[in-house]
Amino acid sequence: MREYRGGICEVFGVDIEHVLQNEKLKKIAQVKNKQDPNIKRVLKVCYKDETEEGNKAASHFLTEVVLLAGLKHPFIMSMEAVGSFPKYFGFVMPFYEQGTLTMALPMMTHELRDEWLVQLCCGIKFLHDRGVAHRDLKTDNILLTSKNNVVIADFGLGDYASSTGHLVTTIKGTYMYISPEQWISQKFDCFKCDMYSVGVVYWCMLYKVDVIDLKPKEPLLSIVSRTFHVPDIDRDILSCLLEADPTKRFSVLSLINLLNDSRRFLSKSTT
Repeated sequence: MREYRGGICEVFGVDIEHVLQNEKLKKIAQVKNKQDPNIKRVLKVCYKDETEEGNKAASHFLTEVVLLAGLKHPFIMSMEAVGSFPKYFGFVMPFYEQGTLTMALPMMTHELRDEWLVQLCCGIKFLHDRGVAHRDLKTDNILLTSKNNVVIADFGLGDYASSTGHLVTTIKGTYMYISPEQWISQKFDCFKCDMYSVGVVYWCMLYKVDVIDLKPKEPLLSIVSRTFHVPDIDRDILSCLLEADPTKRFSVLSLINLLNDSRRFLSKSTT
């Protein structure tokens, strides 16, 4: 990433420490502040390329930039600086040293699981209240702060719900996290797609494994039904979120109300 040192790094006042992701059209690097090397950040770059693949990558990148520019919330990733350069776009975001939720799954405790579900609800309600659907919620796209809070990241597939409704037509997301109606319906509610993904994320937290690595050959709810130690409230949460019929699937507000009615979640704030 030597080519960035005289361009984006100079403009943003950072030096590259090491590359975190190195794809053909997208690069992500950990950087440090030139004035104070103890301040760590992440630099995300997307190349300008006129191919179909390049235009798609640029569209995802710019979608994320537009969405993040209007979102300020403690459980939503922030964007600190953004710029367009001759060969690429780029932006700077905080560095979350605790990594992703995927990395934390093996050591998951029920206290953290409850707290992080509540925080996810708060973040997603903030998004949905503003007409934003994430469309790619998964454990890899949920980051952890030094204070052990969650941060929803990677908005490249996000949708803005129109003023006329939440119905969309494009299948988006990551396999195993994609809601079933996206494969069989011409139009579907993008917010309910998010809620199904939240159900998969919570399933991963409950079983302490990434569903993508596990590759289960049966429905996730079937695994829950034959697992005797799963508490009733967790069965209720998963049943309401992994419901195949999107008209019966819980909205984020319905999920928050369910948590507020549960004694186990009384000490957690969903406001």
